Amino acid sequence: MPYSTEALLRLHTLPGVGAKTIRTILEWVGGKPERMEMFWAMGVEGWAREFRFKANIISALQQSADITGLADQLGAVGFQPITYSDYPAHLRDDQLMPPLIYWRGNLALWEQLGIGFSGSRYTAERGLDYTRTLAELAVQAGLTVVAGQAGGVDMMAHQTVLERGGSTVIVAPEGALKFRLNPQLQELATPDHVLVISEFPPKMGWSAGNAMQRNRTIIALSKLLLIIEAGDSGGTLGAGRTALKHERSVFVLDRPDQPAGNRILINEGARALSVESPLQLPSLEPPTDPPESSEPPTQLSLF
Repeated sequence: MPYSTEALLRLHTLPGVGAKTIRTILEWVGGKPERMEMFWAMGVEGWAREFRFKANIISALQQSADITGLADQLGAVGFQPITYSDYPAHLRDDQLMPPLIYWRGNLALWEQLGIGFSGSRYTAERGLDYTRTLAELAVQAGLTVVAGQAGGVDMMAHQTVLERGGSTVIVAPEGALKFRLNPQLQELATPDHVLVISEFPPKMGWSAGNAMQRNRTIIALSKLLLIIEAGDSGGTLGAGRTALKHERSVFVLDRPDQPAGNRILINEGARALSVESPLQLPSLEPPTDPPESSEPPTQLSLF
């Protein structure tokens, strides 16, 4: 990493400076520490001329965030920053990925194929059984599981994978200094089998908005998103819709007790995954386009 932790913290902890602005600045700096110093020396006129930043962004850049001791605190809990230029090739230009994250554990895990798990924290026992089976199948296939750390589906997926000797990626909805590994995972987790990622300023706490933003990163890190149980509103439904909007593979369990959100997502283009025995993992290969018909297309009414 060409930048010091302090330089990145100075940029990332400014209020009102979001991922888009940070990426713009990092692209201009181009991996050269001396250009990071040049950026800060440009001042108001330079930022306006070079980047055409709006007044609120320039005002935020003028503020001096207190990062005293912050790098040491991050190091003490095992987190370090990394920017998009050092991401694996398949993540470097992914618009769903934040340009700067903090990580702890086995960073090599994001080089591997991952399956994203998403579902309500209040998932009933049948949904948790499906989650357990699918997580076991992921381990057997040598796949990494990617999820948050909420109760229900997330925790069942992580716990099952670690119990079976597999690997998992936890994407946090809070800053690195606020993150705490769930007690259910503490005895199972090892540095080789777990990667924790946070995309938020280190001292930022949990919020619903952070959780929604975090879902975008789960999608980016996953070869496909697997929806166990979605309500007719909320984060799981939102995650499925975000993945569909960005043309990612989304599989939704097609269950006898079909949750409302599962039906919605299937109707909106997600692929149904039957729970008929034996339950199987969906294919990681993208769906093939249907063969072109020789018949002329039928004009559909707009009304």
